[in-house]
Amino acid sequence: MASLNKFNKDKIFGDIFCRYLEKEFGWFYKAVDPETVKIPQNYPDIDIVLVSESADEKFLYLQLTQPLDRLEKEEKVMTKSSLRVFNGRPSIEAIKKKEDLYHQQGKEFGNTILGLHIYSDIGYSIKEEISVKSGFRGIYIIEQGHSYSSAENGPSKEWVCKIKNAFAEVS
Repeated sequence: MASLNKFNKDKIFGDIFCRYLEKEFGWFYKAVDPETVKIPQNYPDIDIVLVSESADEKFLYLQLTQPLDRLEKEEKVMTKSSLRVFNGRPSIEAIKKKEDLYHQQGKEFGNTILGLHIYSDIGYSIKEEISVKSGFRGIYIIEQGHSYSSAENGPSKEWVCKIKNAFAEVS
């Protein structure tokens, strides 16, 4: 039961990523509980499996991690909500921490997409472009609620920011 509750909480981010794939590439995926799908044996713990009946690649494996361990600052905004501001360092540290863990465990994570997320209605702002070399197939910030980035034109209900592209450029 605890596993299903965790999946239901994580599924929010899987659904956001599915909508991103549909918008960006026209691919239709559905977020499913990883316990219902056979995961390759040497993979790390997978939080969400994205399944498609129509895409060339039937399964995408999504691992979630929270990037905001240390905030630069938190500001109150006019809507009486909060905006968390950071420079990208916590995200880079979260990525490296996951990579180090999987190297130590001998896990194959080269086909895993890392989703940096936060369980909160609090938005956050990125001051600089984050780019990182990584052994993960792709890395994305996946945000629910209202977020703002210099890459966007203002607040949105959900937001996906590519840090490392998991897919070949589609023309």
